[in-house]
Amino acid sequence: MASSSRSMTQLSPLPRHDALGSASRAPLYALLCVLCVNACAQGELSPPTPSPLVRYLIVLSTCTAAQLDNDTLSLLMNYPLLDPLSRAQLDERIACVNEVKECSEILPCLGLGEACRFDSPPRCKDNVLQTCTLLDDGRWFYQDQRCDAPGSLNPICVDDGLHARCVTGPCQKDAAWCSDELLHSCENGYGAIVDCARLGQLCNDLAGPARCESPACQSSSCEDGKLILCHDGRQSQLLDCRALGPDFDCVIAEGPEREANCGRAIGVAKACETGESRCQLSTVELCLAERWFSVPCYDFRGATCSSSISPVSSKKGLRCAPP
Repeated sequence: MASSSRSMTQLSPLPRHDALGSASRAPLYALLCVLCVNACAQGELSPPTPSPLVRYLIVLSTCTAAQLDNDTLSLLMNYPLLDPLSRAQLDERIACVNEVKECSEILPCLGLGEACRFDSPPRCKDNVLQTCTLLDDGRWFYQDQRCDAPGSLNPICVDDGLHARCVTGPCQKDAAWCSDELLHSCENGYGAIVDCARLGQLCNDLAGPARCESPACQSSSCEDGKLILCHDGRQSQLLDCRALGPDFDCVIAEGPEREANCGRAIGVAKACETGESRCQLSTVELCLAERWFSVPCYDFRGATCSSSISPVSSKKGLRCAPP
């Protein structure tokens, strides 16, 4: 869901961080970068005991109606390549959610606090930036981001009447500039810093306004098992295809386009069509990179596989649902 003028957001499976920016929405098969952390068997992939990360997705889907086969989950695809700070933040959230016994306990793990209205603007409260966030089940809650959290570059929460945000402090003149890979800006009397390197980007102030910018590219490509996605002439994502398991690699498709993707390694049989999904009793099965991957919903309170229409995206998809 696109942010409105009031900066309302949809819940992301990733914790918010002032230097992370918006994750690219890439094809669903890239989810295997996070999901396939258990051994990848031949044919269907059915981990008997879900990893903490897979169970995190199960609990999140069961308790917030998050679909398991739509673009929302693709926000997790770069988990293996997160910078140490972001990885630590996500691991903390995963550990908290894995301890949840009832759905009523999940909100604090996701940084969600008080209920809010769809038109509630962002606000500062005790140096915490609170943004009204929409869950997939249609509920609205303030999502908390401590401006002075460890590693934060913008430790002060301010509300200048236009919008609340985390900043470095007061500044004199609206401007933006680069210092190494840090993007500095001054807007409406307050400064902010973005670490472009955490986004896998470079800070560029040589032509036009200073900005974080990805390296130039002509098309998606492979490099030592990693997929470098290219969009509008710029690198948009880096994925470690081999993190999916021994059956996967970065591959170049045959044909004039020579498109690069994470796919089946040479000699591995095709099991399904990428993008397919189905319910198998209480398990969601997703076809990712032409291989089935199973998400055992029943692992959390006997949840089951269910088809739903997201009130956020209006898309039909599969999710884990309470029994």
